[in-house]
Amino acid sequence: MRNLLIIAALALTFYSCNNSSDTPVTPQPSNTIYTQAGIIDSFRVNTIGTRSQTANFFSSPYDFTGLDSITVQFTYWKSGSSTTPVSFVYIESAVPNTIYGHVDSLTTMHSNTLTKRVPSPKKSVTLGYTINAIKTALDVDYAYVKLTDVSILRK
Repeated sequence: MRNLLIIAALALTFYSCNNSSDTPVTPQPSNTIYTQAGIIDSFRVNTIGTRSQTANFFSSPYDFTGLDSITVQFTYWKSGSSTTPVSFVYIESAVPNTIYGHVDSLTTMHSNTLTKRVPSPKKSVTLGYTINAIKTALDVDYAYVKLTDVSILRK
């Protein structure tokens, strides 16, 4: 009798595992377009003046045509008079086109972590950033900007 119960349990297990009516699960595409933890770029300006730097996040164009917007997550540190320390840009024909420029008028050293939904370029382009530091005579110390922990997401 015990053997009969074991055989019945095995048959039921085999039947339920091989049931072909199960709907296959299709994995969803990743929402991450780009992500990098740690320092992306930084510099300081010790004397009165301005410094700006633009660079790409990735070397090959990414197809943004089907996206109305993207989400950018990032952290920056800043001191000095630059009111737009970090901008996200797409590079087209070697010209940066701003899709989001963060405004920050505080001149003392501080950091900020942001998540922003911004318009998509809606074309196949390379995405990048511009960082700016400005030191004026009114700034107590040096001007500084540092961009870290960047993620660019589909949603």
